[in-house]
Amino acid sequence: MSSQPIGVYDSGVGGLSVVKEISSKLPWERVAYFGDTARVPYGEKRAQEILELSREAFRFLIAQGSKYIIVACNTVCSQVLEDVKKEFGIPVMGILQPGAYAASRATATGRIGVLATTGTIRSGAYEKAITQYLSEAQVFGVACPRLAPLVEEGNIDTAETRNALRGYIGPLLEKDIDTLVLGCSHYAHLNEHIRRIVGPGIEIVDPAVETVTATAIALQELGLQSQERVGEHEFIVTGDPACFLAVARRLLGDDLTKVGRVEVSPI
Repeated sequence: MSSQPIGVYDSGVGGLSVVKEISSKLPWERVAYFGDTARVPYGEKRAQEILELSREAFRFLIAQGSKYIIVACNTVCSQVLEDVKKEFGIPVMGILQPGAYAASRATATGRIGVLATTGTIRSGAYEKAITQYLSEAQVFGVACPRLAPLVEEGNIDTAETRNALRGYIGPLLEKDIDTLVLGCSHYAHLNEHIRRIVGPGIEIVDPAVETVTATAIALQELGLQSQERVGEHEFIVTGDPACFLAVARRLLGDDLTKVGRVEVSPI
């Protein structure tokens, strides 16, 4: 048993979808959240740059006493997760693999669409991961560079965001997909708009859901689960805490009252 927090790492507010799932499914667990809001988005960055940012995030979360780390950023997962896992002696769960598994289970036709950042789509990581579980799957990816910045700015319910979603989702609907993976944790916060666009006949996979389910199993197997929560979730960002707090309250609710800041070097 361990009362230490679960570390959650994301480039910005996207990983709050994971925190929301933890609060729902594992209410006895405490979270230490690291959002790299000073250097978001990650989608256009080079792999070496992402690796350096990830090392910094891991060092911080380990210093906070994290017993386990969830990497909620699909861009990190698709490009450098295995490298980071080898460097740090702590159990790690990336969000991409559980999302791929959930997609392989959800599809009836094997035609799966993926919305993700440019880096994640370029890496082909979702196609590779999904076909490991379902070899006959056909995976169609669309890069969505505008979406993460829109969510970071709190533009959840704007015409600009809805129009951007239609533009990105349209080509996938033309591929006759029956399953759509939200391959960036930011996109989970746009789920209602996405559902209206794709209609009831397409299964939407939010990798955060499967990731927290897999985390619960892993914590139990490792003997790291808490019996009761000791203290509140802690949120630390590298950018402006007030900006993060304003958006986070819309996504998590008004219970979130405090956000700290850690100084980092620009890269």
